Amino acid sequence: MKSFIYKARDQSGKLISGVSSFENKDEAIKDLKNKRYFPVYIAESKKGPAFFSGLGKKVSPTEINVFSRQLSCLFKAGVSFLP
Repeated sequence: MKSFIYKARDQSGKLISGVSSFENKDEAIKDLKNKRYFPVYIAESKKGPAFFSGLGKKVSPTEINVFSRQLSCLFKAGVSFLP
């Protein structure tokens, strides 16, 4: 299966975007229409599975640093981490 990035409009006109896996572009369009969305943009993602593609946004080293410090503070404060 291939990953497809899509943008579509719902019945109220709100823009919806996402990533889904389909065999081909026609199946992606058919699925969106079955959900009563109007496809605006559909393209094959070149970045592996839909779950990991993240629509191309990368996490910067600064964001990782801030996240690590904040998580460390939570653990030191005694907040438990349960997945």
